[in-house]
Amino acid sequence: MGQLRPAAGEGVTAEPLQPLAVIRFIKPDLDFEDELGGAVQRALAGKPDVGFGLVAVSPSGKGATLDAVTVQRNIERVLAAMTKAGVAEDRVIFSAASDSDATLDEVRIYLLDLSKAP
Repeated sequence: MGQLRPAAGEGVTAEPLQPLAVIRFIKPDLDFEDELGGAVQRALAGKPDVGFGLVAVSPSGKGATLDAVTVQRNIERVLAAMTKAGVAEDRVIFSAASDSDATLDEVRIYLLDLSKAP
């Protein structure tokens, strides 16, 4: 089973910086798609016009580097699972960051209120 960790309180939340899910890539063939699809579908059921922010996170610190190829591959896998679950690509934004608390490459999925977007 994958390393998908539902955020506290499933569904749509207004709490800033509270991810819907965090996918930790503990191995290259990580199986997370079904769990992520369920979380995404629950979010869409709660608020059909919700948007999603994907943040590819890599560990920071001594010797850590942000590998653009790995970041892109992880984001593409998560995006493919989300579109399969019914999310339109125009409802997703992407970014990348490093985090001293991260120990593995991961993708954090946040809910976004697109009605407040400029």
